[in-house]
Amino acid sequence: MINVFLGFLQEAKALRTAALLKEYISLKARVLRDGKEQIIDRKFLVPGDLILIEAGDIVPADIRIKKAKNFLIDESVLTGESAPVAKITEKLDAEAKEIFNAKNLAFASTVVVSGEAEGIVIETGAKTIFGGVAKIAAETTRQGSYEKELYQFSSVILKFVVGSILLISLAKIFITGTIILVDTIVFYLALVVTIIPEALPIVITFALSRGAMKLAKDKVIVKRLSAIEGLGNIEILCIDKTGTLTENQLSLEKIVSDDKEKCLFYGLLASSFSREKYNILENPFDEALFTKTSPKNIELISKCRMISEIPFESARLRNSVFLETDKGEKVLIVRGAPEIILELSSKIEGKKSKKEILENIKVEGLSGKRIL
Repeated sequence: MINVFLGFLQEAKALRTAALLKEYISLKARVLRDGKEQIIDRKFLVPGDLILIEAGDIVPADIRIKKAKNFLIDESVLTGESAPVAKITEKLDAEAKEIFNAKNLAFASTVVVSGEAEGIVIETGAKTIFGGVAKIAAETTRQGSYEKELYQFSSVILKFVVGSILLISLAKIFITGTIILVDTIVFYLALVVTIIPEALPIVITFALSRGAMKLAKDKVIVKRLSAIEGLGNIEILCIDKTGTLTENQLSLEKIVSDDKEKCLFYGLLASSFSREKYNILENPFDEALFTKTSPKNIELISKCRMISEIPFESARLRNSVFLETDKGEKVLIVRGAPEIILELSSKIEGKKSKKEILENIKVEGLSGKRIL
């Protein structure tokens, strides 16, 4: 009874904590119904609804994108890749076999990095791709090594008890020639109680509960006590680095330019800061640039008008921005992988040649730094 009570108490606390956390998560969605924009609970979405999403939103359902402007999505929750994915509205030439090939679909629980879009809901809830993943995770049960060893230990004890009972019974019949049923049953029960470690389940539950309490102090919710045993048996842990060991946050360490302020200004002009309605910076590169720029540059950027943009794509390794400054000048800015930018450049400001710049990039890359 004590064992069952402790296990129930710990898991009930975990479930209650998880339920409280859910209250802080916005589960709303913007939809167009009867020609009017409405904000509804995500659970009321149905296939065919036209929803509106923008930078910072969590996609509430699997949707087919119909309209998009500078639309980038973080799909790391599904694919593990931290690089934002540019989405399109056009029909694909062939059916997408994998999630990352479905460029005209946005999936539930992914995060909008930049831009805005309209889309038609095609699946909701458990029928979404993310819902399917969650269902598999919930239904998958594995027997931990500790549980296996405990089962083997119990099997050995059971075999020992049965063997002992048989040997004692045969010996008594051989010596006395008779056997008293009541006395024999009492003796066997006493033998079983003596051999089987009845306090073992309680000891195990107490040990796992202490582990859960220690993890709770580090803000980790343990929903199942058996998970503690699984965690303790890990010898080699293979995980995706971004968002787990690291926080997907970058910091600007060095600007290599004869005019550092100008370089930083144009780099930020090509960022999401220059186009977002609420100046939301979801791209870690943009955040790194923004924290180092001056208030004067931020004011100048706010006066510029975005004309057109080609978002970053893995195939191009760059994004392009065409805008108009407060003085009426039209400027094209291309930002991306340095080797691509150098290849496209006909002239380079400063004293360094392309070869010297590429050598510096190679040295910085070997030290684990990312270069823009």
